[in-house]
Amino acid sequence: DALGTISNTSTGTSGYEDFTYLSTDLTTGQSYTITITPSWTGTAYSEAYSVYIDYNKDGDFADSGELVWSKTGSTTTPVSGTCVIPANASVASTTMRVAMKYVDSSSPNPATSCETFAYGQVEDYSVNILSGSLSTSASNLSKNISIYPNPVKDIINIQSKTAGELDYKITDI
Repeated sequence: DALGTISNTSTGTSGYEDFTYLSTDLTTGQSYTITITPSWTGTAYSEAYSVYIDYNKDGDFADSGELVWSKTGSTTTPVSGTCVIPANASVASTTMRVAMKYVDSSSPNPATSCETFAYGQVEDYSVNILSGSLSTSASNLSKNISIYPNPVKDIINIQSKTAGELDYKITDI
């Protein structure tokens, strides 16, 4: 499984594995590629995939928007897709769940956030949601001021085309 700086080869055992000691930073408003690489020792079985992030940290993955990517049954390897971290996601450390389950043509859908199934695997990881944007209240500010880098860490640069003294208020969510 790979997302951000997480690149994990799991044991291939069926059931649940806790990898929450592995984490990556994800920035609000940014798009990320999720890659899952199943391997089979013999016959390639049809697998369906789902990835959830517990954005509101309530201990489940059942809330609207917490399913961030899914794929119906396939024997393709690797599989990948894109997820976008919502701009309004809470800045916090939380859990990401990755599920892979065996499916057949009569039921090709991915696993729900809390489901029991005969063949497959569920893995939990940690993600750190970081703020990804600066906001301003003046609509024409972007024509007269330049603020960079965005996102910022430690040092912020502000350049103004406006003459005279200006007051700035910078807040961090």
